[in-house]
Amino acid sequence: LDFGKYKAAAPTAEYGYDKVKTLMDIELELEDEDEEDWESDEEEEKEPSPKRIKTRSNSKEPLKDTQVTERTDLSLEERAKELYQNIVKSKDKLFIVTRPQENYSKLAWHVAQVDMEETSLQAAKRTGKYHVRYWIRNLQDSKKQQVCSCRYWPCINEFKKDGESLGPLVPIKPAKAEETLKKKKHIYFWYQDTIDLLESMVVGPFNFDTSYKIPTYAWETLLRRADEMGIRVQNVDRVVPLDEDDVDDLDDNGNPCASFMHTYWQIDWETY
Repeated sequence: LDFGKYKAAAPTAEYGYDKVKTLMDIELELEDEDEEDWESDEEEEKEPSPKRIKTRSNSKEPLKDTQVTERTDLSLEERAKELYQNIVKSKDKLFIVTRPQENYSKLAWHVAQVDMEETSLQAAKRTGKYHVRYWIRNLQDSKKQQVCSCRYWPCINEFKKDGESLGPLVPIKPAKAEETLKKKKHIYFWYQDTIDLLESMVVGPFNFDTSYKIPTYAWETLLRRADEMGIRVQNVDRVVPLDEDDVDDLDDNGNPCASFMHTYWQIDWETY
């Protein structure tokens, strides 16, 4: 499978397509008609107040833990079964997960949603591996709200003319995503992957808060576990536009983290 390519899987494959090797090799090419979808709706705060997320150092109350028990005395299969039971009970089945990033010694975090229809459930109960779809911040929110205060929308891309490479990011409201993808499944692609959820999850499963925002306790758990899991979280309470480089997030070579329009996920796909 070529870098950044998409192609149909064999009929005997576990999923309906082969895995895409990177999040994107794209340009953020928003046409005027698309920008309206990125614009804030009536529920968004026009002048948001900075949010202070509780951490070990500033919280006076115990934080709400991940719903999946963190126990070391359970076997892999017991932990996988417990995870499965919690996912089944969850409505939105959301997680904050980690992924490695090229030229960074620390992990990046992402918002992922379990897709039970594309997951091999029998295998998931034994191994904790699930098929997930990714969510990203709303572009307009990202320009003026803290990362932890943004709405999160489906990470959907348009295919380039070759029908395989991922092209521009497409702004589609969450409520319209499923219907749009059914009608234009050969045009749009919701970025997805099969991951070891037991290994990569930070917190979850949880449901969206109002207006497709991530609940505060999920951010609290991410910050609380950042040191032990080696996760970069300095952007959580900052305004970081999706279409600009993050000059405060330097890689191991001293270079700023590239904007969302550049490829940066480098995964060892042999592990999945």
